[in-house]
Amino acid sequence: MKIIRKQVDDLNFYYYKHPFSAYYVGVKVGLGGEDAYPGISHFLEHVMFHNDKLGYSSEFKKLGTYVNAFTTDDFMYFYIKGTENFSKSLKLLVKMLGSIYLDEEMIQNEKNIILEERRENINDPSYQMNLKVEDMIYHNKINKREILGTYEDIKAIDKDKLLETYNKYFVKNNISIIGITKEPLNKIIKEFKNSFKEGTLIREDIKENSNVKETFKEIEMDKITIPRTFITYKYKVEDPSREMALMMFILNSYFSYTLGFGKKLEELNLSYGFNTNNTYKKDYFSLSFSFFGDDYKTYTKLIKDAMNKKMNSKEFNYFNNIYNNQLTLYREDTESIAYIIQYLFLRFSNDVNLSKLKLDLKSVDKTINKLKNSPRSCLVIKPKK
Repeated sequence: MKIIRKQVDDLNFYYYKHPFSAYYVGVKVGLGGEDAYPGISHFLEHVMFHNDKLGYSSEFKKLGTYVNAFTTDDFMYFYIKGTENFSKSLKLLVKMLGSIYLDEEMIQNEKNIILEERRENINDPSYQMNLKVEDMIYHNKINKREILGTYEDIKAIDKDKLLETYNKYFVKNNISIIGITKEPLNKIIKEFKNSFKEGTLIREDIKENSNVKETFKEIEMDKITIPRTFITYKYKVEDPSREMALMMFILNSYFSYTLGFGKKLEELNLSYGFNTNNTYKKDYFSLSFSFFGDDYKTYTKLIKDAMNKKMNSKEFNYFNNIYNNQLTLYREDTESIAYIIQYLFLRFSNDVNLSKLKLDLKSVDKTINKLKNSPRSCLVIKPKK
């Protein structure tokens, strides 16, 4: 699975040849860049995407092209998908991102929409639970915030702040373009390279607290009917890399299928989930285990027993092959390819061919030992009495 990276005029291009066409434009702002105005990335996404004064939405519909946008912890993404009229659609996307229209009525309308969106989130127990888990997982206060911002954050956003954010972040050296298409790479570059302003991204690094201690927290929540337990192991890595990100994929499969969780939890009539996270500065990794139930001691023992087992070469080869087979399946799906590029490429700076990412049994064993001896946090969420 060869993904080509090319830099032209401070724009980063990631290209994968595919019969179906999709383009993702990532603007590096997101939650992690909002030191001054929390929630403004998501607000600006709304303004850029829903601005009908410039007529972009209706133009995309005429071309039969699907267009959408979303905001993450570290990027704001705009993307188009389809099979026909892609040259015209691509030009329209570039034109949309290269211009902004703001008026007070439109800003107030979007503000009301986002406030309503936040009200719905606040009443969603799953959303509230995710916020509490992220508060446990992340080390810095910025990652703990809501992408939408608080009620006060949203109300405080105005025309001047939106324009300041747009001018600061919508610049060449802060944009990455993912092209998954049969069109030649040079054609894509030609469409994009003269469309964004020159500029320099100004942003202070986020300082994180490295003094992580073992913690246990128990809370009650409205509308929760089944207790949930989240146990997170987290440790600092000296050299964050795509190899470490790949390690997380392999450990996901390893813990899920090899270590007997399924059988043991089935006997206990419990469910189990697993995910990985890394903080904005990318020097911490965390592995989170989630359980339906509140028997913290039983779950902790299951995880410790699992980590004390030794992976053998046959198992390692099996789970390494699972990853490679996933890459083969991902070739058929533009969203999966875009996700791989976002996760393994845009978060790390070095060039790499995904097919050459290699791990060995020794490195996996070393990582499991680090996890076993790393700080642990536990969050138990119970129904409110």
